[in-house]
Amino acid sequence: MSPISITVFDAETGTTSEYSFSKSPIRIGRNPLNDLSLPFPFVSGWHAIVRFDDETARFFDLGSTNGTLLDGRRVQAGEPVDIGAMLSVTIGRLELRLSKAGEHAGVPAGMPAPAGPSASPWATTPAPSAVQPTAAWAVVGAIDPARAGARQTAAAPAGTAHVPMHEIHDAVTGLRPAVEQFRRAWSTVMTAMHHTLSSMDGGTRQFALSVFQREFPELEREPEFAQVLAQAGVASAPKPAAPAGARAGGGDLGNVARLAEAVRPGEEPPRTPEEASRFLRCVEDVLRASAKAFVELQKGQEQFGNEMGVRTIKEFTPLHAAGTAENVLKYLLDWQVGGPHRTQELVGVYADLMIHQVALINGVLEGARGLLARLDPGAIERQVTAAWPTRGAALWKQYMQRHRELLESDRLLTEAMFGPEFARAYAEVGGEGN
Repeated sequence: MSPISITVFDAETGTTSEYSFSKSPIRIGRNPLNDLSLPFPFVSGWHAIVRFDDETARFFDLGSTNGTLLDGRRVQAGEPVDIGAMLSVTIGRLELRLSKAGEHAGVPAGMPAPAGPSASPWATTPAPSAVQPTAAWAVVGAIDPARAGARQTAAAPAGTAHVPMHEIHDAVTGLRPAVEQFRRAWSTVMTAMHHTLSSMDGGTRQFALSVFQREFPELEREPEFAQVLAQAGVASAPKPAAPAGARAGGGDLGNVARLAEAVRPGEEPPRTPEEASRFLRCVEDVLRASAKAFVELQKGQEQFGNEMGVRTIKEFTPLHAAGTAENVLKYLLDWQVGGPHRTQELVGVYADLMIHQVALINGVLEGARGLLARLDPGAIERQVTAAWPTRGAALWKQYMQRHRELLESDRLLTEAMFGPEFARAYAEVGGEGN
């Protein structure tokens, strides 16, 4: 995939910074979490986003406060602007020149960009962009990326595809024999231990268990062995000291139990560290799967809107710019600056998705009505004059001609099903028709 080059020219200071992005999407804004952070008051926190792949590259304004100017006009929120060979847009006193590598030669710092297609960018590739400031800012009086908030982010795992459940099921099937063998082996260990200990008196039994602890330290992790120690009155081996900053285990177990009771009311919460660990792994798996599904749903909604020419997103939020499941979880689970407002954003996005589904059904029904209207016998009859030898034959011939046009032409059928009637009905449900 060809990288995207972005040159930022500050008209007030005359400085220039150049950046190269190898992964899509590229988030642009004042917030330092953006891939291209522009720490200026006239730039919105989540101002714009660029999406690109091997074929296309598009720029989108995310509903910023001060807006983005393209050839003197303000770019509408969510409007796709093709980058083409080179695109120049303005945010306040900043000029951003975007181009795909190899398609446009670099412009000297501080010089006006040559005339070029002023179209805008957008495409769907999941992982966050790796920002690579070039040496231009070091040679010319540029915006130092360290001071301007530009940062270098490691490439995230590629893709946010759906979880391949068949691979998971195959893995479970493959592991099941080994797990069953482990269970049988552990049962053999416990049977042999009980048989050995049963022939010993109390003091000898306690000493033997202490030796078992030293010789077989892995047994300490098994709850059944811990029960044997407790019944014999033998203390568990001391745990190694936790590293500095680590949280207390007892407090953690209580917190996990409270979380389990909150999300699974009426069910037994974890009682041991092992149970708490298994529960937290379940929570992590559910969160990751949900975030991946969320990103895929969002991509489908955006793609549908772009292809059908309708607005599917009522209000852009940082969640729409997240791009990957990892970024979604980072944003929603940020305990330092997050809170109920971010949860409400998530609720709003799902509400938009639900409205999108209802609007889609409404639009298809209205499009179907428009299609049937074209085949309305009354409408066909009004188009046939009495000059035909027999009016019935003329009507039937006209009907066959119209039916054949719709059947053989994908363009006419698409216009009939997803034309103005579809867009109007979709907008009415989506709240844009008022």
